[in-house]
Amino acid sequence: MVTRFHRFGELVDAQWVLHWPGGERELVPSNEHPMFAVLHLKPGQVKRLLDGRRTEPASKPVFAPDDLPHGDDVPASLAPYLPADAAWVLAPELDEVLVRARGTAAVQYDPASDTVLVFCINPDDPDEVQTMVDTGGRTSLVTPSPFVPPS
Repeated sequence: MVTRFHRFGELVDAQWVLHWPGGERELVPSNEHPMFAVLHLKPGQVKRLLDGRRTEPASKPVFAPDDLPHGDDVPASLAPYLPADAAWVLAPELDEVLVRARGTAAVQYDPASDTVLVFCINPDDPDEVQTMVDTGGRTSLVTPSPFVPPS
């Protein structure tokens, strides 16, 4: 978790559910591994991340009846780690900066509790150099822009 989500700042703790469709007996291999993560950050870190950025209210998370994939529903085992009275907000401009994943990530913040809820597919280290191959077969290295969380 520290490697995948280090751009959020110092993690106090984290809980997550990673879906591995089909498990070891998967008939059709899937490269899609959805993950829900609850990140508890060092006090004041969410406020520092959001400071000066456009935010919008987010709806309360809906919990699934179990830990199996149910669309955007948060796995049941993560419910105890999310504050019941959270005032969730979105900061869309930060999603791609803080999380590298297949497609887009959905990130919600609760500044009062310094809690972050992340949903993404195949999360990875956002600072890792990537090898890209174009349609002509040419290979290039892509180095991400450095990002330092506010302190």
